Amino acid sequence: MLPLIHQLLFFIFALIAGGFGLWGFYRLYRRVARGASASEDRAGNPVQRVLYAIRVSLTQERTFRRRTTISVLHSFIFYGFVYYLLVNVVDGLEGYIPFHIYSKDSPLLAGYNFLADLLSMLVLVGVISLLIRRLFLPSKRDFRFTDKTLLHPLLRANYILRDSLIVSSFITFHVGSRVLGNAAKMAEESRVLGGYDAFQPFSSALGRALFGGASEQAIEGWRIFGYWGALGSVLAFLAYFPFTKHIHIFMAPLNYALKRPVGSGVLPP
Repeated sequence: MLPLIHQLLFFIFALIAGGFGLWGFYRLYRRVARGASASEDRAGNPVQRVLYAIRVSLTQERTFRRRTTISVLHSFIFYGFVYYLLVNVVDGLEGYIPFHIYSKDSPLLAGYNFLADLLSMLVLVGVISLLIRRLFLPSKRDFRFTDKTLLHPLLRANYILRDSLIVSSFITFHVGSRVLGNAAKMAEESRVLGGYDAFQPFSSALGRALFGGASEQAIEGWRIFGYWGALGSVLAFLAYFPFTKHIHIFMAPLNYALKRPVGSGVLPP
């Protein structure tokens, strides 16, 4: 659990950041609502549409159609963040409710811990690799346009690169903070359980290397840092998220569910 003062401060911070985030999503909704009503049926066969959206989103089949290596790295980030929807909730509750998720207690808890540990590292591998590629190994097809191409002013001002740097920095800090906080947690729990958790190999190795000989006060400080860094960054990013192209994380499944009944190359009346 967090100390009481941190519980109060984080709760206040969550309210403020959540308010800004909701306002950003409302502005996005209002912008979309300015459009005319669809002239085609986008709601027929709702069960089939939802199942299609879930399948395409979770299999990432459209992403894997091209550039296999990049798609694999992208899938690391996607599946990591899908799982982090659960991880962030559990971590958030852990700061306010006294409970422990020990791998030794059940196979289910062991599986939860193993996936959280593995996907955390895969997300970091994916985002850092894609960032290196974007900055130092660009493809000839990456955002290259002739002078005659009509571009949005933000795109011409290198908005995509700037946005990618902001988002990749957020992902790295968010997941990195969680990894550091969990490594401190492994070091703390090892003193209670008499050993490190084999189902969290990466966090355990990092905890042994960084915090094996640290004081309890230092370990507690890093756990608090991990909490604020991981969950606080998510809340802070909510205010920016509606203005970034990475809103597709939420909008792509909705787009699949409401897809047009004809090919995208055909304009409606």
